[in-house]
Amino acid sequence: MVLRRKYSCRSCIMHMWRGLSRYASKTPVLLGNEIGQVMEVHVGEHFRSSDQNAISFNIITEKDRIGPRVEIFGWRKANFEAKRKDLGVDWDNLFYGKDVIEKWMSFKGEILRVQNLYVPVRLKGEVESLREPWFSRDIGNLVREKRVIYNKYRQHGVNVVLEEYKECKKNLNKEIKKAKRRYKVALASKVKINPKGFYSNINSKRIVRDTIGLLENQSGQLCVESKEMGEILSDFFSSVFTKEKDIELCKVRETSREIMETMTIKEEEVLVLLRNINVDKSPGPDRIFPRTLREVSVEIAGALTEIFQMLLEMGMVLEDWRIAHVLPLFKKGSKSKP
Repeated sequence: MVLRRKYSCRSCIMHMWRGLSRYASKTPVLLGNEIGQVMEVHVGEHFRSSDQNAISFNIITEKDRIGPRVEIFGWRKANFEAKRKDLGVDWDNLFYGKDVIEKWMSFKGEILRVQNLYVPVRLKGEVESLREPWFSRDIGNLVREKRVIYNKYRQHGVNVVLEEYKECKKNLNKEIKKAKRRYKVALASKVKINPKGFYSNINSKRIVRDTIGLLENQSGQLCVESKEMGEILSDFFSSVFTKEKDIELCKVRETSREIMETMTIKEEEVLVLLRNINVDKSPGPDRIFPRTLREVSVEIAGALTEIFQMLLEMGMVLEDWRIAHVLPLFKKGSKSKP
């Protein structure tokens, strides 16, 4: 989004170029820290008897957003009951005549369909509620009571009403301090149970956020494009892995001729794992949230058991399970070097 605001040089910018315009060519000078930041400069009439002209111009105060917007799922408003009913499909009929990859793609499509259908989504950066997490109904009642008393004092101007307003304001501040203290104590006591809430509160208090800056390539030049910086980070990550030399592997002497028996995955075991899954974890590249898997664990346990058993017998891992998000975190040193 690009925001443009008009400014008059008489208020602040005028002082920057007054000396230059008066003693040089009388041409206004507008300075910016980015190319194209100042747009549509128009010179108007004189300021009354002054030799200075009024100037109007547009300033781009925010850059255009680059890249896709991040989606945030509102789990508190999700309709899990409708999601469970919608997922009550006949998995045997849906999986009939398909291989393991096709079964996984069908299962993934059904999960993503109900997840996007019954969980509201908003884009990150949209206007959010300004209500603090510690804000309660009692505090809201005190805020409304204080507003009513204040309006009453403005109409009548009675000292008795003023004292009542001061007492109400004092009680409100006391309740706000208590609510904040209770909220912080609850976060600290449940840090192991709900670490996501604890760290989100910590991050909301941060003023400066460190980001990945411009990176240097092998020739010492700074890269601006995101693709180039991603390739630099990828090359660095791959360079830290140990590469084995092309030598013949040592032969291992056979010490036992016992063959491992065929393993059978039970649906009850899969159901226990789904019910105990950590819902605070982020989804993988497949965009399936752990919260969705736990809420519909009964409906999908049989389908997952069949997929797991086929993968175990074939000795393969799905491609979706071999892809992961790798995020660079700055620790120390120069930000331009990975």
